[in-house]
Amino acid sequence: MIVEWSKIIKDFLPQDRIEMFFYEDKDFQKYVKIKFFGNTNLKNFSKNGII
Repeated sequence: MIVEWSKIIKDFLPQDRIEMFFYEDKDFQKYVKIKFFGNTNLKNFSKNGII
């Protein structure tokens, strides 16, 4: 599932404007932390139902 989300997100923004961290907690729950750079337009995400 994480791989699918990372591909969707990378399709929307140039790679140099987004930084993604994948990690797992002690209970083996998987998380993705996304850090945006510059003037990132989140309307692209909203239009496509991601957020």
